[in-house]
Amino acid sequence: MSEAFLSRWAKRKQEQQLGTATTEAESEAQPPAQPQEAANPTVDTEERVQELTDADMPDLETLNSQSDVSMFFAKGVSQSLRKQALRKLFHQPEFNYRCPMDEYAEDYSQMPTLASEAVEKLRYWAKGRVDNWKEDLETELQETPEETKDLENSNNLANKKEADDDQAT
Repeated sequence: MSEAFLSRWAKRKQEQQLGTATTEAESEAQPPAQPQEAANPTVDTEERVQELTDADMPDLETLNSQSDVSMFFAKGVSQSLRKQALRKLFHQPEFNYRCPMDEYAEDYSQMPTLASEAVEKLRYWAKGRVDNWKEDLETELQETPEETKDLENSNNLANKKEADDDQAT
């Protein structure tokens, strides 16, 4: 049956692309469509689910991981009861597992403070690194003053040329 459906669908798609319509004889040869109510038995259950209210809901303590919580999504059920049911469901051990390899599994909102000795060591280390970097930079600048002057002159020339180009346009 699915092959017949797919072949009819493909044929109609080709006809639609070509701009031709199906003939009445072809449409009569197709089996009559089933009524929508008979083809979709869940319509009745959906209507019943939509009619449910807070009073119709089971006690939240009776919910477990195998419970059907679809009834809590009916239009007549309050948002707060829906949230309580989902909270109860997701607190079950089957849904409350966190992978230890997940980087977001830990609680980083309550970070432990560093000991004062560790903070002092970090400050001393960072200050030493910055001081060493400054000394290296100063010695490098003292060793090559001509290259620095040439670099400054070339930067000045480039800036002057850009300014001239901007004025020309």
